[in-house]
Amino acid sequence: MQRIGVVTVIHDIGRGFGGAEVLAFEIARRLDRDRFRSFVCITHAPPPHRAEHVRATIEELREAGVEVLPLNRQAWHDVTPWWRLFELIRTEKIDVVHAHLLRANLPSAVLARLARASVMIAHDHSWSFEGRRFRRFLDRRVIAPLTTRFLSVSEHDHTRLLEVVRLPASKVVTLEMGMPDMSSPAGTDVRAELGVQADAPLVGAMGRLSQPKGFEVLIEAAKLLVEHVPDARVAIFGDGPERDALRGLIDRYGLQGVVMLGGHRSDVADVLAALDVAVLPSHNEGRPVALMEYMAAERPIVASRVGGVPELVDDGVEALLVEPGSAGALAAAVRRMLEDRGLALRLAAAAGSRQRSQLSMDVMMRRLEGLYLAELAEADPAAAP
Repeated sequence: MQRIGVVTVIHDIGRGFGGAEVLAFEIARRLDRDRFRSFVCITHAPPPHRAEHVRATIEELREAGVEVLPLNRQAWHDVTPWWRLFELIRTEKIDVVHAHLLRANLPSAVLARLARASVMIAHDHSWSFEGRRFRRFLDRRVIAPLTTRFLSVSEHDHTRLLEVVRLPASKVVTLEMGMPDMSSPAGTDVRAELGVQADAPLVGAMGRLSQPKGFEVLIEAAKLLVEHVPDARVAIFGDGPERDALRGLIDRYGLQGVVMLGGHRSDVADVLAALDVAVLPSHNEGRPVALMEYMAAERPIVASRVGGVPELVDDGVEALLVEPGSAGALAAAVRRMLEDRGLALRLAAAAGSRQRSQLSMDVMMRRLEGLYLAELAEADPAAAP
């Protein structure tokens, strides 16, 4: 049987970025090699401080049998490298182009049509309807006509794509993201590295340091928390464009030594094992990877009640949910978790059980592969296996 060629297209890829980048990485390396040929196109040149991480990610993909095409574009107007993606689609006879986020969706849709790929999938990750009006226009008027399917990451996002972006219902399918297996902690003493005493309450959050993630709310909540729990410490792990602004906010509140920016960490299991409470303070979310990692690690969770979060955890059952943007509510819920450890451990165990039973990456991959096959059979019956 002739294997189906699939190219995953995304701005950045791999662990340490956002959920879209993690998902693209997992899809590319997990595709069934008996049925699919897997390619990845990374469209953007990494910043210097991320270059080594991206090189390691590319090597990991290649070791898994994935062919990787880095375009190394420096800016949005650097359009010449896109020709190399067109050539890949054409010469490798790519059947399915699967792009993630607007910066990949738009050019990929055009190139897939020009190169006559049978299926073009645009994967939305919550940003279309939260962004500028022009982005919604591009999704509706430019990308959708060139695209076989839009994928949403949650039922909440599915509804928003129909109601806010006004995409045709026939175009939108929900692919609920699964969670990769959580590795066991390697034994790194994260608390010691941060200078946090072994018996001090440690509250933590992980994610890209960007405005939608709401880390400024967590910093404000930390100011309120230490009024009642003076020895509590808060660590935010990740990197991104809001790093300097968050550091400035810590200084403004006088929280040096209380709130720490831990930077990007690849040892997620060790980081989570060090936390007494794991927080997701986002203003908006689709299907957050960080939350599923908290669940897999069985950490007590406090999260914003936004987007697809209530689809993953129920308030008072697997987590405590609070209204987004409310530092007071966030601080109160964290304090409750720290003071009622019976409740915290009960919710953490329930979250772990739900993750194992419902949020499997293997289930998601089988569904995605089935979608590829169904779309290919509909678009080009002669090319389908």
